[in-house]
Amino acid sequence: MNKVRSSQTTNKLAAARFAEIRSSQTTNKLVVARFAEIRSFQTTNKLVVARFAEIRSSQTTNKLVVAQFAEIRSSQTTNKLAVAGFAEIRSSQTTNKLVVARFAEIRSSQTTNKLTVARFAEIRSSQTTNKLTVAQFAEIRSSQTTNKLTVARFAEIGSSQTTNKLVATQFVEIRSSQTTNKLVVARFAEVRSFQVLNRSRPRPLPQTA
Repeated sequence: MNKVRSSQTTNKLAAARFAEIRSSQTTNKLVVARFAEIRSFQTTNKLVVARFAEIRSSQTTNKLVVAQFAEIRSSQTTNKLAVAGFAEIRSSQTTNKLVVARFAEIRSSQTTNKLTVARFAEIRSSQTTNKLTVAQFAEIRSSQTTNKLTVARFAEIGSSQTTNKLVATQFVEIRSSQTTNKLVVARFAEVRSFQVLNRSRPRPLPQTA
């Protein structure tokens, strides 16, 4: 009778121990699953924040480029208006000089020394022509310099945009590699934890008659 009672007690203890182990395993699995869910949520949030920062940075860069382009266009327009105004003043001055020269030529033609007056008019005409040639040359050189500066600025902006795109691409690639490594490490830890739990499971006790 004592042997039967002892066997029943042993079986109850073994069953209780087995139930406790199963409960512990289930709890551990739930903890690991919850931990994995939290880590996944954290990773997702980090990626969303990084993407948002990238979009905001891109928007700011585009706004600065548009503002810079508008500033360059405005500067070009101002320069063209200034050159046009300067050309108008010079044209008015030249016209007045030609009118005065014509008046002097008419008055001189009334005098006896027509050859002297003709020579004088020729010299004044040559001076005026030289002035117009110099002004035209200065205008052409100024236009060439302005165009060269605009082209250089445009090339600089294009180079900056290309550099920003390459840096952003490299940044995304690094972040993607980090995320992948974190997922691999988490998976490895989960597998190791499962293996350790399986090894610690006890063998069932032999039943006695």
